[in-house]
Order: sequence, then structure tokens, then C-alpha cells
Amino acid sequence: MEKVLLNMKAISKTFGSVQALKEVSLDLYAGEVLALMGENGAGKSTLMNILSGSLQPTKGEIYLKGEKVTVPGPIAAKKLGTSDCSGNERGRKHFSWKMDEEKGRIG
Repeated sequence: MEKVLLNMKAISKTFGSVQALKEVSLDLYAGEVLALMGENGAGKSTLMNILSGSLQPTKGEIYLKGEKVTVPGPIAAKKLGTSDCSGNERGRKHFSWKMDEEKGRIG
């Protein structure tokens, strides 16, 4: 059986009356390369901002190597290994993640 390194389970995020994410789930397996794609406003950046601690989910859970974690801010995300490596190139935001299977880190 493949090992799930990252599991984001039923993540929801609202900003006032705006539902940015509704029960989004994501699994990242050992050795997997994953692209998160979608239209503008689909919630890609919101989901990655939750993983990197810049935003808090309204609902949902995050697991790293099967252990439930909270990511209260960017410093905690860096310690967990879920901080983002984003940049701005021609107005586009890019997230680059690499999971270290032994340490269970993304970076």
C-alpha cells in the first residue's frame, strides 16, 4: 500500500459570506509529483495558504504522515515543513513543494 505523506481532509474556508473552499480533500503520496490547477478564484492559493499557515481553515483537518497537525502560522509551518516557496513571476503565484519522505517534510 502506498504511504500517504500529506492528507488535507474536508478543508473549508469562508471570508465573511464568501465560501472560498468547500470540503476540499487532498492526498499526497510518497514519490508523487502533484500539480494543483484550476481557474482563477478556484481556491488554489487559499488551500496552499492554509497549508503554509498564512490562513486558518474554517473547517477541516491536516495530517502529516498520519499525525493530525495544526498550522497556526508561517513559523509553525516552517517547523512542520509545510512552508511554501512561492514567488511572483509575470503576475503568477507558484508553489513548489517537495516532500522529504524520511522526515515527512514539504518544502
